[in-house]
Amino acid sequence: MVKVKICGVKDTSSIDLLDGVVDYIGMVSSRRGGPRSVSPMEADMLASTISRSTPVLVMHGYSVEEVLEASSRLGYIRTLQLHPTPPPEALEGLIPALESLGFTTAPATLWNGSWTPLDPCTLQGMRVEYVLADRVKGGPPLPPRVARVVAECHPRMGIAGGLNPERICMLQARPYLVDASSWPEEGPGVKDPWKVLKLVESVRRCM
Repeated sequence: MVKVKICGVKDTSSIDLLDGVVDYIGMVSSRRGGPRSVSPMEADMLASTISRSTPVLVMHGYSVEEVLEASSRLGYIRTLQLHPTPPPEALEGLIPALESLGFTTAPATLWNGSWTPLDPCTLQGMRVEYVLADRVKGGPPLPPRVARVVAECHPRMGIAGGLNPERICMLQARPYLVDASSWPEEGPGVKDPWKVLKLVESVRRCM
């Protein structure tokens, strides 16, 4: 069964809505800030209230050294999504370093007509929680043909980037997970119950 991740959560009411309804709940900590951004410690406090879904800290724009430093202060989050992923040579060292500390890693790579910093299919042999194929911010969503290719090249591939129920059904792909942030919202970081259920239903029906 395709898993569902809802990202950009920053309030406890959304946690209560999502816990156990989706598989992963993502909290974003961005070096650029933004309406959905929280600090790693704020994310960890939110994660302390999650009992059935897997909490994920999405670390946007952090260096390898900053990722390792932040991980030492986390108590409830054990999965770190690196957005975008570091260069391959840095990632090869970071994944086992985090694993030794009890964390799983979820590298994210971005599509804007081509992949940056790397093609997600090249991560086939690495031990990861999932690989996320996302779009560059403001860029076009993954074309269905690209989504199908990446969904087939890695057993734990996730797809994100402008997903809503209609686009999910248009993908005609079966990835490990789908990830949505802005569509199922009432406002930045606050999730809408009807939209969440509509998104989950589209995944179950179309994938």
